Amino acid sequence: MRRAFWISFLLVFAVGAFAQRCTTYSIVEALDRKTGDDINNLHPDDFQATMGDHPVTVVSATQNFDNRVLVLLQTDDMRRERVEDTVNLVTRMVRQAPQGRRVAFAVFSKRSKFGRSFNPDVKQRAAEISEVIEEAPAMGSGAAVYDVLHEGIKFFGAVQPGDTIMLISDGYDDSSHRGASQLEKELETSGIRLLVMMRQPLSHVTGNFLWKAPEQDRAVLERMSVRTGGAYTMFGAHLFDFAWRGYLLGLEMPDGKSGTHSWKLKLGPLASEVHRRHTLYYPQKLRCPGNVPQSVANINAPQ
Repeated sequence: MRRAFWISFLLVFAVGAFAQRCTTYSIVEALDRKTGDDINNLHPDDFQATMGDHPVTVVSATQNFDNRVLVLLQTDDMRRERVEDTVNLVTRMVRQAPQGRRVAFAVFSKRSKFGRSFNPDVKQRAAEISEVIEEAPAMGSGAAVYDVLHEGIKFFGAVQPGDTIMLISDGYDDSSHRGASQLEKELETSGIRLLVMMRQPLSHVTGNFLWKAPEQDRAVLERMSVRTGGAYTMFGAHLFDFAWRGYLLGLEMPDGKSGTHSWKLKLGPLASEVHRRHTLYYPQKLRCPGNVPQSVANINAPQ
């Protein structure tokens, strides 16, 4: 009887100790600051992560991963040549994303129109994009950036590791029913990464200056992109595949850590010696329980 009691106690203790650990996942982009090129062939022990005074164990680093990407494209003010060129180029690049990439597409101005799915098939995706882009002229005038981001978060459903929103916009909002603070909390809680690319320079933007200047909205978007591990930049065709680049890190949280916590990530001594001038893009917070891939062994990018 006593022996059975101790066996049961040890089993409960072991299960409890195991339950204290959580593995979550985060995308990290590592760039050479001088060349702007990706830093390739890094391994788990090339990264060092901490959460306060506690180490975070990097258990995996997968460079070729498969994630879902939602492209949100602002399509108003097409009379401007620069805007029309950007809209046409983005639409073409989404159509031509490699076979197997899970990409969804939406256009917005005052209202928005979303495609049906994250379609990995190039031909089916192209048909969906054509349906969406045909509706662009009916989306009205203005820019409901916070509303379309809210709808974009809902579009993902259950969030998966690496889920990314790519927003191509002028960066100001004059039509949303949601406020910036609401959207910031919603995005951070979701665990979705935000990449922001400006359609045109600020000097060409004419927002509703009676209420607020476009600089305020752009500052909010830049802050959100940094917090989620994304990037904020002018649009460039060479940056379009940023959404699929980097490493999907598997991270084992310290004992007893649950919920959302700030963390720090850097390259270890050997890797930083080789790559002295580097930049890491990663979210400011980790969540536990995090979003676990359906099959960690099956997160290889399409060939």
